Amino acid sequence: MNTNEAQTETRQETTSEKQFRIKENSFWRRRERDIFVFRYLARIIWMWLTVGGRIRRAHREAQKTGKIYYIDNIMGGGDV
Repeated sequence: MNTNEAQTETRQETTSEKQFRIKENSFWRRRERDIFVFRYLARIIWMWLTVGGRIRRAHREAQKTGKIYYIDNIMGGGDV
């Protein structure tokens, strides 16, 4: 059973709610959100095509040479 304190506490918005949900009914706000979503998805697709291609090529090269493939080398992170 929830305490009174927990029942009166407001729920925090998730990240996707903050980014994609519109709280006011406005034509221009919806268009602005639609453009944001389009650009967001376009960036994800671009990353899949460019970074994904580099990762696939590096992985194939590592398989041919028998070396261990570290994805951190491509992504620029890690200490390998």
